[in-house]
Order: sequence, then C-alpha cells, then structure tokens
Amino acid sequence: SNYDTGFVSGTWRHGYSDALTLEGRADASTQLQTLWLGAASALPGQFLGKFGWGGSQDDRQGNGGAWLLGLERIGLHSSLQVQVKEATRDFRNLALDETVLPTRREVAGNWTYTTSSAGTFGLGFASIDRYDFERVTTASLNHTIRIGARASLILNATRAIVGASANFVGVTLIVPMGGYRIASVNAAVREGQH
Repeated sequence: SNYDTGFVSGTWRHGYSDALTLEGRADASTQLQTLWLGAASALPGQFLGKFGWGGSQDDRQGNGGAWLLGLERIGLHSSLQVQVKEATRDFRNLALDETVLPTRREVAGNWTYTTSSAGTFGLGFASIDRYDFERVTTASLNHTIRIGARASLILNATRAIVGASANFVGVTLIVPMGGYRIASVNAAVREGQH
C-alpha cells in the first residue's frame, strides 16, 4: 500500500426500509479515484443478498471495474455465507500497492453449526484466481469448544486442493484474563508449499 500522498474518502449508507440498504463509497488521491456502489436486501427464507459494483480511474493503469455478489443466512444454530468477487486487470483501490495486480476472481463460502454442548463446527472453501499467479482452492474444517467458564479451544485444518500442495493444522487456546486482556497459545503444523 502506498499512503505517501494524501487522499480523501467518504462513505454513505442509508436504510430505505427493513429490507433494503444502499451504500456508496468514494476515494480520491492525486492519481487514483474510485467509486463503489452497493446494496443489501432481505430475501425469502431469511437470506440476505449483497451486490456491489466499483470502478476505478488510475492515471497510470487506466480504468478498471469490480463487482461482488453475496448471500448469507444467519440462524439460531447455523449460518451460511457465500460470496463471489471479480475485478478487471486494471482495477485499483487505495489499499492495493501499484505493483500488485488485483485478484481476478474469488469465490468463498462457509457454513457453521453451533450445538448446545459440543461447541461450534465449521466448513469453508475458497478459490482465488489471480492475474499473476495460478488459481488456488482450499477447503477447511474447524471446531471451537468452550473449556471451563470462559476459555475456548479452537481446532482447524486447511488443505489446498487445487493449484498448490499444502496442508495446515492448528490448535489455539484462548483464555480471557479480565478487563481487556486475553492470553492465547497456539501450535500449528504446515506441510508443503507452492
């Protein structure tokens, strides 16, 4: 990211009803201007749909565009989220270093289920297709369980299934210490790398 020069940024969001919210965001620096428009709407079956479109104009890269489409449902015991994002090769934003190409397409989703006694279980996937690297797709599993009155144990495993050969398994213990302090201990094993 290059924040050497000054920039201005503004966000506008308005809920038109209990079922529809519109938003806009504009950023401008001396060389880059971006505009993002989006909407979130309640859908049948207690789903929430999200849509967004953005455009950028960069003095060096030219014009670019991006969009996203998302769907989520949060229930009492389970939640589901899926999102697809795409960007043109020339799309830029203030947080993206000018030497890094944007992600061409990203598809991600997760599902979680919370039980009353065995904790929370989750499944996830992500597929990231970049302009400058091959596509990588991962699948993940996680489990979080409460230990005692306040501590939590988090187990997670991730496997790259397309574009890379890598596995990750991790364990994290989180213990609140009072006030705004926590103690955490984690251990992980990673094998393979692309």
